[in-house]
Amino acid sequence: MQAIQKVTDDFCADLINLLTEKHFLIRKFYLGLYNEAKKIFQQAYVESENWLRDVMSILKTQMANHKANLDHRVKTLSEV
Repeated sequence: MQAIQKVTDDFCADLINLLTEKHFLIRKFYLGLYNEAKKIFQQAYVESENWLRDVMSILKTQMANHKANLDHRVKTLSEV
């Protein structure tokens, strides 16, 4: 993103492009690209948090079942 910003700034600072309307278009393109990338990263963050929550829920359930089985084995062994 920083490289794209540098290219954009260099393009917009060029005297020839300042005299035309191109620098406005390039700036608008960069800002649109930046906002789109920001949305993608935010969506990826939300999806990874949801995935982590789901995985942790499954692991907690498996651990609870495993603990119950171990408790049952301990009870059975103590009875013997």
